[in-house]
Amino acid sequence: MKILDELWYGNLDPSARQPRGKVFAELEQYNKRHWEKLSAQLSSEAMKALEKWRDNTYEMWELSQADAFRQGFSLGMSMTVEAMLEIKSHLYENGDRKQKWIPTGLLERGNKRRAEQLLNKELAKLENGEDLHKTAPV
Repeated sequence: MKILDELWYGNLDPSARQPRGKVFAELEQYNKRHWEKLSAQLSSEAMKALEKWRDNTYEMWELSQADAFRQGFSLGMSMTVEAMLEIKSHLYENGDRKQKWIPTGLLERGNKRRAEQLLNKELAKLENGEDLHKTAPV
């Protein structure tokens, strides 16, 4: 649970990670150049308005990122639950645990060869992708 502990104690901040890559770096430089051009051309009042717009835009972006994180986490958990339920459905039948053994109807003593034959038939069915029968033929 190391990751959950790190999240709980505030040591992980998924929103603090910045996108990486050549395209992002190019766009960042493009925005910086245009910001510098605009700040040189605008009056101080217009610059304050632009800075307020930028701050609001960043805040909206952070809220959007937090929502995307929540949705992604929720989707991941939903996929995990679905996978676990599918695994559980292979273990249970009508609310009861599926049998791990197949009744053969054979007596314990003196039927080793016959039991091995039944086992081999069931293993062959498994290898061919067939389901095991609830009861083997006696």
